[in-house]
Amino acid sequence: MADVEPGSDLARLRDGWPEIVASVGPSTRAVITECRPMGVDGNIVTLGFPETKGFLKDVAERKRPELEQAFSRFLGRAVSVRSIATNLELPPSSSDDLVAEARRIFADDLADVGEVT
Repeated sequence: MADVEPGSDLARLRDGWPEIVASVGPSTRAVITECRPMGVDGNIVTLGFPETKGFLKDVAERKRPELEQAFSRFLGRAVSVRSIATNLELPPSSSDDLVAEARRIFADDLADVGEVT
């Protein structure tokens, strides 16, 4: 993704993405985990969905009131949300790394195993 000016609304949204995702209901959360904030133009937040999952932008449109409320709370002002399908490759989330997720879950129960030869 393009460089983002530190301190900008877009940088704040990207940095606070996990908090925003956690602030919405489960069905909305399932939709927006597949997108990322792409831009903030005045009071319009643009969410980008991967082209391969473009159908989710239509679902996000139906969830727009909840999304606008979450983004408005996060940014401290009223905003509108627009969803687009774009050529977007999502960075892997921490839950995409199976080993990291297993370590998080089983941290105290992991055995120290040496290299297998």
